[in-house]
Amino acid sequence: MTNKMWIILPVKHLQNSKIRLRDVLSDEQRCRFSYLLVMDTLQTLCSSMHVQGVTMISCDESLSLLAKKHHAEFLLTDKDSGYSKDAMDAITALSKNGIDKIAIIPTDLPQLSHHDLELLDNTHKEGVTLCVAEKDGGTNALVFTPPLAIPLLFGSDSFKKHQQAAKDRGISVNIVNAAGVQRDIDQPDDLQWLCEQTNGRKAWAYVKNILKNRVEKV
Repeated sequence: MTNKMWIILPVKHLQNSKIRLRDVLSDEQRCRFSYLLVMDTLQTLCSSMHVQGVTMISCDESLSLLAKKHHAEFLLTDKDSGYSKDAMDAITALSKNGIDKIAIIPTDLPQLSHHDLELLDNTHKEGVTLCVAEKDGGTNALVFTPPLAIPLLFGSDSFKKHQQAAKDRGISVNIVNAAGVQRDIDQPDDLQWLCEQTNGRKAWAYVKNILKNRVEKV
């Protein structure tokens, strides 16, 4: 047994990913950007001393090679069933592996750092550990010790819903303020914010180049 986290990454099919960016990115650009976000996330996770392993779950079989390259497990589903359902399916698949700390996080966290992962890992002792999404009150990280004792309620305002679900069941809640976990990419203005950062990662460089070229052509 180890106290390191095992990460679950639910990932939409790339063609269905980041639909709200269609006004800014073409479908091809949107898929590529989504792919690079997944790649950046895997690289950060798989190089962290606080991560025991990673399980990616998706109906997009093209992502299996990326997972394999980073020595992550890949679970193939038959359709996009939603973030909570996919996360629950991955938890079920991992339930017999003797893992004592599981974290569910999204792949659209371009500023995710080893320090953020250290905060999540070190803060979680018992109950559930949550990190709120900065813009919509969602849950951008949920850490727990199996078995999971609350329902997964991911989506807008889910941070409060998860807190209430834990309270109703007498389960302790730890709250982590990890900057790289709190800011995700959903809306066009998030792309502008990302371009103003200086992280040097592939998704950042890709979208910054697109927006820069667009401005130069005006």
